[in-house]
Amino acid sequence: MIHLNVNRAYPLVATYADAFIISPLGCDVQFTRNKQNKVMMMKMSVTRARGVEFIKIY
Repeated sequence: MIHLNVNRAYPLVATYADAFIISPLGCDVQFTRNKQNKVMMMKMSVTRARGVEFIKIY
């Protein structure tokens, strides 16, 4: 589940390693890992915007 809003949660359906689809939103989500195998970035794609990056700030 991913919470994109305080009141709404959406199920993540795995498509391949570190990639998921959020069917109700028509959104693809892909996580990128660093050399230590920790998630460092999330990319979201929808029909109007592809590869929007969210970088984890440590």
